[in-house]
Amino acid sequence: MKILCPYCKKTLEVGDEYAGMSAQCPLCRKQFVIPQKGIPVINVSVNFKNETSNCTSFSNNKQNYQPEQKQKLLTWFSAKGRATRREYWIKTGIFLLIEIIIIKFIDSVLGGDITHPMAGCISVLFFPIVIDLILTHVRRFHDQDRSSLSYIFFCILVAIFMKLPYLGGFVLIVLFIMLGFPKGTFGPNRYGSDPRGIKHII
Repeated sequence: MKILCPYCKKTLEVGDEYAGMSAQCPLCRKQFVIPQKGIPVINVSVNFKNETSNCTSFSNNKQNYQPEQKQKLLTWFSAKGRATRREYWIKTGIFLLIEIIIIKFIDSVLGGDITHPMAGCISVLFFPIVIDLILTHVRRFHDQDRSSLSYIFFCILVAIFMKLPYLGGFVLIVLFIMLGFPKGTFGPNRYGSDPRGIKHII
């Protein structure tokens, strides 16, 4: 059956068996209840605090209902697509572990001499890990339907305010929270399919 999103007024097609279930419009991403056949959708938007388990997302397509293909756990050296919170924390853990190992090595073997040629070689080898972590940050923003420009903006704020007491640290904490804690958007968004493989109507 065809219904109208009560918010953006887009015509959507959904199976009769989904009537009465909560859904998310793929365009405006607003949530509403799919009405019974023949009942207008305009008056059925509701509060979803207790209905998240039944929530589904769909697009204007006549194909059957299928799950998305789940994205592999780790994606390396790519700013395309989306990254889950799990991937972010794994990459962050790898980064911190290698950083600690390098610091311990320079301190114990090189006597803390960061000007030693070997210290420079280690830093060059560490550089790709930093680049990959930055690209993962960008994909975490994509997972929340935020552009890469938003991430660049926060990085600029960190660079500007880092020399100021407390303010730089505060901006860094805000960026850290935005990367590691919010859930990504449900179902596909403008940056790609849901990396968690959440079922949706396609």
